[in-house]
Amino acid sequence: MNKLKIICLICILASITDCTDCTYIELKHPAYANKSEETVKIIAIVEAYTPYEIVINNYEEFITDGDTLHYTVGKWFYGEFHGRDCGFVSFGDCDKPIRMELHFLNNPPKCLIFDGPIKHDGIDMRSWDSYKKGNKIYLEGNWGDRVDMEYVYTITPEHKAMAKEDYCP
Repeated sequence: MNKLKIICLICILASITDCTDCTYIELKHPAYANKSEETVKIIAIVEAYTPYEIVINNYEEFITDGDTLHYTVGKWFYGEFHGRDCGFVSFGDCDKPIRMELHFLNNPPKCLIFDGPIKHDGIDMRSWDSYKKGNKIYLEGNWGDRVDMEYVYTITPEHKAMAKEDYCP
Protein backbone atom coordinates (compact mmCIF):
# COMPACT_ATOMS: atom_id res chain seq x y z
CA MET A 1 0.00 0.00 0.00
CA ASN A 2 2.89 2.35 0.80
CA LYS A 3 4.40 1.70 -2.64
CA LEU A 4 1.13 2.67 -4.28
CA LYS A 5 1.01 5.93 -2.29
CA ILE A 6 4.60 6.75 -3.28
CA ILE A 7 3.88 6.08 -6.95
CA CYS A 8 0.76 8.30 -6.79
CA LEU A 9 2.76 11.06 -5.08
CA ILE A 10 5.47 10.88 -7.76
CA CYS A 11 2.84 11.12 -10.51
CA ILE A 12 1.18 14.12 -8.86
CA LEU A 13 4.52 15.90 -8.39
CA ALA A 14 5.53 15.19 -11.97
CA SER A 15 2.27 16.61 -13.30
CA ILE A 16 2.53 19.88 -11.37
CA THR A 17 6.25 20.44 -11.87
CA ASP A 18 6.92 23.16 -14.45
CA CYS A 19 9.05 21.92 -17.33
CA THR A 20 10.66 24.87 -19.08
CA ASP A 21 12.11 22.91 -22.00
CA CYS A 22 10.10 19.71 -22.34
CA THR A 23 9.40 19.98 -26.05
CA TYR A 24 11.81 18.47 -28.54
CA ILE A 25 12.08 20.26 -31.86
CA GLU A 26 13.23 17.91 -34.58
CA LEU A 27 15.88 19.58 -36.74
CA LYS A 28 15.06 18.90 -40.37
CA HIS A 29 17.44 18.85 -43.32
CA PRO A 30 16.09 18.57 -46.86
CA ALA A 31 17.18 16.06 -49.47
CA TYR A 32 16.04 16.00 -53.09
CA ALA A 33 15.41 12.67 -54.84
CA ASN A 34 15.20 12.84 -58.62
CA LYS A 35 12.76 10.32 -60.11
CA SER A 36 11.78 12.51 -63.05
CA GLU A 37 13.50 10.33 -65.68
CA GLU A 38 15.98 13.09 -66.65
CA THR A 39 18.70 15.29 -65.16
CA VAL A 40 17.39 18.25 -63.17
CA LYS A 41 19.13 21.41 -62.05
CA ILE A 42 17.83 22.63 -58.71
CA ILE A 43 18.35 26.29 -57.79
CA ALA A 44 17.74 28.21 -54.55
CA ILE A 45 17.89 32.00 -54.79
CA VAL A 46 18.35 33.70 -51.45
CA GLU A 47 18.43 37.40 -50.62
CA ALA A 48 20.76 38.49 -47.81
CA TYR A 49 20.64 41.96 -46.35
CA THR A 50 23.70 43.83 -45.12
CA PRO A 51 23.77 47.40 -43.79
CA TYR A 52 25.03 48.56 -47.19
CA GLU A 53 23.38 46.38 -49.82
CA ILE A 54 21.13 43.50 -50.76
CA VAL A 55 23.15 40.44 -51.79
CA ILE A 56 21.51 37.71 -53.84
CA ASN A 57 23.08 34.27 -53.60
CA ASN A 58 22.32 31.46 -56.02
CA TYR A 59 22.86 27.88 -54.92
CA GLU A 60 22.56 25.29 -57.64
CA GLU A 61 23.22 21.60 -58.11
CA PHE A 62 22.56 19.02 -60.81
CA ILE A 63 20.77 15.80 -59.87
CA THR A 64 20.81 12.94 -62.35
CA ASP A 65 17.80 10.68 -62.61
CA GLY A 66 17.82 8.16 -59.77
CA ASP A 67 20.20 10.22 -57.58
CA THR A 68 19.50 12.14 -54.37
CA LEU A 69 21.02 15.45 -53.31
CA HIS A 70 21.68 15.17 -49.58
CA TYR A 71 22.32 17.90 -47.05
CA THR A 72 26.05 18.50 -46.71
CA VAL A 73 27.73 21.32 -44.82
CA GLY A 74 29.11 24.01 -47.09
CA LYS A 75 27.99 22.48 -50.37
CA TRP A 76 24.26 23.04 -50.68
CA PHE A 77 22.15 25.75 -49.11
CA TYR A 78 19.29 24.24 -47.20
CA GLY A 79 17.43 27.34 -46.08
CA GLU A 80 16.03 27.97 -42.66
CA PHE A 81 12.78 26.72 -41.25
CA HIS A 82 10.83 28.85 -38.81
CA GLY A 83 7.55 27.10 -38.10
CA ARG A 84 4.95 25.39 -40.27
CA ASP A 85 3.52 28.64 -41.58
CA CYS A 86 6.87 30.08 -42.62
CA GLY A 87 8.72 27.39 -44.57
CA PHE A 88 12.11 28.01 -46.20
CA VAL A 89 12.96 31.67 -45.90
CA SER A 90 15.79 34.10 -46.58
CA PHE A 91 17.85 34.28 -43.42
CA GLY A 92 14.95 33.99 -41.01
CA ASP A 93 12.64 36.60 -42.53
CA CYS A 94 9.21 35.01 -42.93
CA ASP A 95 8.09 37.80 -45.25
CA LYS A 96 10.82 36.90 -47.75
CA PRO A 97 10.61 33.25 -48.85
CA ILE A 98 13.43 31.98 -50.99
CA ARG A 99 12.84 31.26 -54.66
CA MET A 100 13.43 27.70 -55.78
CA GLU A 101 13.57 26.41 -59.33
CA LEU A 102 13.60 23.01 -61.00
CA HIS A 103 15.13 23.02 -64.49
CA PHE A 104 14.38 19.91 -66.54
CA LEU A 105 17.24 19.82 -69.02
CA ASN A 106 15.96 17.69 -71.90
CA ASN A 107 15.32 19.48 -75.18
CA PRO A 108 13.42 21.77 -74.95
CA PRO A 109 14.23 22.74 -71.35
CA LYS A 110 11.27 23.29 -69.03
CA CYS A 111 11.23 24.96 -65.62
CA LEU A 112 9.06 24.82 -62.53
CA ILE A 113 9.39 27.94 -60.36
CA PHE A 114 8.41 28.29 -56.69
CA ASP A 115 8.23 32.00 -55.89
CA GLY A 116 6.02 34.37 -53.92
CA PRO A 117 3.98 33.21 -50.93
CA ILE A 118 4.73 29.67 -49.80
CA LYS A 119 1.95 27.20 -50.60
CA HIS A 120 1.43 24.24 -48.27
CA ASP A 121 0.02 22.10 -51.09
CA GLY A 122 2.37 19.12 -51.12
CA ILE A 123 4.16 20.47 -54.23
CA ASP A 124 5.88 23.72 -53.18
CA MET A 125 9.52 22.86 -52.39
CA ARG A 126 9.67 25.58 -49.74
CA SER A 127 7.07 23.93 -47.49
CA TRP A 128 7.85 20.95 -45.25
CA ASP A 129 4.38 19.64 -46.19
CA SER A 130 5.97 18.57 -49.50
CA TYR A 131 8.64 16.38 -47.83
CA LYS A 132 8.57 12.85 -46.44
CA LYS A 133 10.53 11.85 -43.35
CA GLY A 134 13.74 10.05 -44.31
CA ASN A 135 16.85 8.85 -42.51
CA LYS A 136 18.52 10.07 -39.35
CA ILE A 137 21.56 12.31 -39.79
CA TYR A 138 24.35 12.11 -37.24
CA LEU A 139 26.23 15.39 -36.90
CA GLU A 140 29.34 16.12 -34.90
CA GLY A 141 29.67 19.64 -33.59
CA ASN A 142 31.01 22.02 -31.00
CA TRP A 143 28.12 21.27 -28.63
CA GLY A 144 28.44 17.51 -28.91
CA ASP A 145 26.94 15.03 -31.29
CA ARG A 146 23.29 15.31 -32.26
CA VAL A 147 20.83 13.42 -34.39
CA ASP A 148 18.73 15.31 -36.93
CA MET A 149 16.31 14.03 -39.55
CA GLU A 150 16.52 14.15 -43.29
CA TYR A 151 13.29 15.02 -45.11
CA VAL A 152 13.06 14.03 -48.77
CA TYR A 153 11.41 15.95 -51.59
CA THR A 154 10.85 13.65 -54.57
CA ILE A 155 10.97 15.17 -58.06
CA THR A 156 8.67 13.14 -60.34
CA PRO A 157 7.42 13.15 -63.95
CA GLU A 158 4.37 15.03 -62.63
CA HIS A 159 6.66 17.94 -61.70
CA LYS A 160 7.99 17.95 -65.25
CA ALA A 161 4.43 17.99 -66.58
CA MET A 162 3.73 21.12 -64.50
CA ALA A 163 6.90 22.83 -65.79
CA LYS A 164 6.77 25.22 -68.73
CA GLU A 165 9.27 26.29 -71.38
CA ASP A 166 8.46 29.96 -70.87
CA TYR A 167 9.21 29.72 -67.11
CA CYS A 168 12.91 29.22 -67.81
CA PRO A 169 14.89 32.46 -67.29
